[in-house]
Amino acid sequence: MDRSMELEVEDRLKELRITAMRSVSKKAAANNLKSFNKIRMGLEASWMREKTEFIEEHNKVLSLLRTNLPRTSSSGPVLTGHKQKKALAYAEVVKKLNHARLNALRFNPATAFRDSYTSLSVRESTGKISIREIWDLVRMLAGEDIIHHSRKHRSISNEMSLVLGAKRYLEWRHVKYIMSRISEDPVLAALGGEVVNLKQIRAFLRVHLKDYGVLDFDAGHDACSPPPVDTTWQQIYFCMRAGYYDEARTVASSSNASQEFAPLLNEWITSGGMVSVEIAATASDELDMMLRPVNVKGGAGYEKEKLLLYSLISGSRSLFDSLLEDQPTLFDTEEDFYWFRLSSIREPVGAASTVMNAGLEPYTLKDLQVYVNNSAPGTYTTNGADPLMYPYVLLLSIQLITAIVYMSNEIGGEGYNIDAAHISIALADHGVLSEVAGAGQGIGVMDAYEKASRITKQYGSVNFLPDNLSMALEYYAQAAAVLGGGRLSWPIRGNVDQQRQRNLMLKHVLTELLMREGGICLLLGSRGKEGELSRFFTDVEGRIQFLHEAAQQCQEVGLSDKSLEITNRIGDG
Repeated sequence: MDRSMELEVEDRLKELRITAMRSVSKKAAANNLKSFNKIRMGLEASWMREKTEFIEEHNKVLSLLRTNLPRTSSSGPVLTGHKQKKALAYAEVVKKLNHARLNALRFNPATAFRDSYTSLSVRESTGKISIREIWDLVRMLAGEDIIHHSRKHRSISNEMSLVLGAKRYLEWRHVKYIMSRISEDPVLAALGGEVVNLKQIRAFLRVHLKDYGVLDFDAGHDACSPPPVDTTWQQIYFCMRAGYYDEARTVASSSNASQEFAPLLNEWITSGGMVSVEIAATASDELDMMLRPVNVKGGAGYEKEKLLLYSLISGSRSLFDSLLEDQPTLFDTEEDFYWFRLSSIREPVGAASTVMNAGLEPYTLKDLQVYVNNSAPGTYTTNGADPLMYPYVLLLSIQLITAIVYMSNEIGGEGYNIDAAHISIALADHGVLSEVAGAGQGIGVMDAYEKASRITKQYGSVNFLPDNLSMALEYYAQAAAVLGGGRLSWPIRGNVDQQRQRNLMLKHVLTELLMREGGICLLLGSRGKEGELSRFFTDVEGRIQFLHEAAQQCQEVGLSDKSLEITNRIGDG
């Protein structure tokens, strides 16, 4: 082959390589844009629907003006009393949240919303669960309490983080319950001196087991006295129930009754429930023996703590079901039941396979959700007497968007729909709404954020338009951030895809505000005052491009004067 032919072949191969690389690049770009286009098409469809509604409303207003009739307000129901106070307090938090995210500052929205609500000293209607307690739960689900609760385990999934947050909340509530029981009979509890965790548990047991006789930790050395009650298993269980894991480990290792159990508990605590096959099998075998009729001491109520602890280490769904069938009064309260169920859940991948390798089917979050969803809402709310119990249980079972939607549809007079909109904002900001939608609910990842975004935007529209455009803007900005998946969708935070989703929604809602009376003045400023648009589009080119698009949208819906005014203001915003 001569030199000219070699060069020709090399050129041809080079062309083929370039063509192949372009083809691969196009395919990759197409895949990357696929989800983005889906979101964009959804936003465009939503924009067309709202544009049609806006045109209809605009035409009605023009018709009213032409016939000299007074214009009716479209600002929705007027909030009064504690609902108005609550809405205003929450609105201030939303403003602070937007400021923090735009400037990459640390801010815990659930804690801020809870504190603003608490400052109002609202007297709620009777019920087992209050909005304050809902906020405490949301705060822990979001992990905002984690600064006070050291994470000793390896990295965990967001789903497991939510499960642990719900469990921490129930442990925190149980400590409050323990202290209330101690306060009922302080003399008997004998909680004197420095209050340390184990002393607290023992003071509680003096009240809780007061009919059982002298307890082992109070017994003297009198040989003539009857033997004291061995409280080893109660001490371990109630330490665990209160989240006092180190104290539970100490009791287990120091008591003769729990020497065989101590290493099992130690691994469960150390691994965060991710026990080995051998540990799970050992706990399961021991529990299986205890469940045989000859070994079940029906009259000894305190024996149930030992059964529960072994069941917890075993992680076996079938053994727990057998245990519950044999002893239906196993749990003192429903919260004890939910704590145990949450504590039994393993990481979806590693721990589940570990227990299955031991021949046992693990308990999962989906199992808990199915259990919750098997009963109608009225079962939990006692047909409306305890209205927050159902969303409370939904949140405990990590069915977040379902709980938010339920509260936002509230018809009563407590204003739970106000709380729902802000719970939505807080959880979306942490980016956890997509983790678990809820078994049997038919809610997908994107649907959860779309629902939350719609709730946020509707809340801002109904409660602040047309009179308070400035506050509506704050909620509209949050609706865009919610659709983007929370704090990572804001500038400076770093997730390009989420920022793109947020920006699409942001352009949509800002255009809607520009079309309203006073919108141009708010966003573009007046008399030397800088407009709000620069907060959200910091670069001049981005603002100019947005304003050109907004002017075109105004032209399309027949708002020629608005379109002309925006065009004339380009460069001012």
